[in-house]
Amino acid sequence: GPLAETNEFWSESVLETQNISADPLPSYVHWNFKVLFSASNNQYIPAGVYNRIVVKNGFIKNLTGDVRVFGSVELAGAVIALNEHNLTLFSLSDFTPSSFPYSSFNMIRTNQTGKLRKVVFDHSSWYPQFFPVGFISYNPVTLNMSGPFITDTFSVKVTNTIDPPPYNPNQVINAMWTISEDNAGGTNASITVRYNEGQFSSGFN
Repeated sequence: GPLAETNEFWSESVLETQNISADPLPSYVHWNFKVLFSASNNQYIPAGVYNRIVVKNGFIKNLTGDVRVFGSVELAGAVIALNEHNLTLFSLSDFTPSSFPYSSFNMIRTNQTGKLRKVVFDHSSWYPQFFPVGFISYNPVTLNMSGPFITDTFSVKVTNTIDPPPYNPNQVINAMWTISEDNAGGTNASITVRYNEGQFSSGFN
């Protein structure tokens, strides 16, 4: 039933919170809840282990600590800002399709040092791994594995500055993708990144 004093609504294994305080979840939330962060305002997502996370109603949903998800993350018209924290999805978890297309208003924002991470087990390496990330613009990454198929963790972040600075700044895309794996050299993969027309310099070809 409704918990008006805390602005939370729950039913069985689903909890919706519009609480915009720094600690928006009650202490009884178990990891297997589906938690909906739905405030029409900026909101906080506390550190912890979740089954499913849904963000909606616009604005920024800010991580306040490292978050691990074993089920799914649904971006339903809001941005999750990682800040200096990591968002980790495990092998069978992924991003749930919604009626909202991915965009700069509906993505994972790698705005500081935090990274979007995916733990990929050997049996799931055949499937493309999608990272709907961006800094200001939406610049997603897709990894297609080609073996050897081992358990590995991939981390992705994107910024709108290039470090070190390029030799000719008029011939670059003004974005830098940082992609790494915990088991360095353990997996072969092709990488597809997306950039937008307004992100490349005047001499880029």
